Amino acid sequence: MSQLFDTEEVFGLIRVNGSPIPKHNVQAEWPVHTLEGHPNADFIASCFLHLPRKVGEQLRTRLEHILDTDWWRTGQFDDAPEAELDPFVGGTRGMYVCRFCDTKRVDLARVVTCIRRHIDI
Repeated sequence: MSQLFDTEEVFGLIRVNGSPIPKHNVQAEWPVHTLEGHPNADFIASCFLHLPRKVGEQLRTRLEHILDTDWWRTGQFDDAPEAELDPFVGGTRGMYVCRFCDTKRVDLARVVTCIRRHIDI
């Protein structure tokens, strides 16, 4: 009977691995813009720990992809594909959430600005 409760996620309950990263104005660690290499592993690993594991893993994978694009490395956000940051917006119509710091806003544009600040674009 005790083996029933030895699983990592009992009955599908959400288990979080950490807190959201701080709001961008007090964020301690920032991604590094560089034309070569991949110096952002620690930053990526610190993100989305407050979300369910599967969602957090998907967002970290997406973030890793973005931080490896030419437009991000050179700071040319205008060259980014449309809706590139959409996966980092949570919530429902009328209340949007920055998935980096869990800040809630009614204005979608302010949430996108928050996300842009977290990844320094």
